[in-house]
Amino acid sequence: VEVDLRMAASELKRIIAVKHGLDPERCHLRRSPKAPQFKNEDATLESLGLVDGSSVALAKGAPRRPGEVELKVFLVLPPGPDAPPGGAPAVKPLLSLAIEKTATVSQAKE
Repeated sequence: VEVDLRMAASELKRIIAVKHGLDPERCHLRRSPKAPQFKNEDATLESLGLVDGSSVALAKGAPRRPGEVELKVFLVLPPGPDAPPGGAPAVKPLLSLAIEKTATVSQAKE
C-alpha cells in the first residue's frame, strides 16, 4: 500500500482493514506481528518512526485505550513423568486481555 508518511496511523489501519474486509474498529497496527501495538493511532506514520519501505502488521482485536495494558495469562505445567531430569515445563497461553494500568489483581479477575 502506498501512503503519505504524514497520514495518521488510524488512516493506514482503515485502508488496510477495508482492503481485507475487516472492521477497522476491531483491529490494531503493530510494527511487526510480535511487536507491541502502536499506542497512539492519531500519530503520523513518520512520528511513529516509519520510513519509505517500512512494514506494519494489522492484528485482530480492538486497539487498547490510553492507560490500558495487555495482560497475558499462561498455564505452566511441570514436566511429565517421562521427561528427562531438569526438563523444561510446558507453557500454554490461556488468555490475553486489556486492563487498566492501575488495576489490582482482584479487579483483573473480574
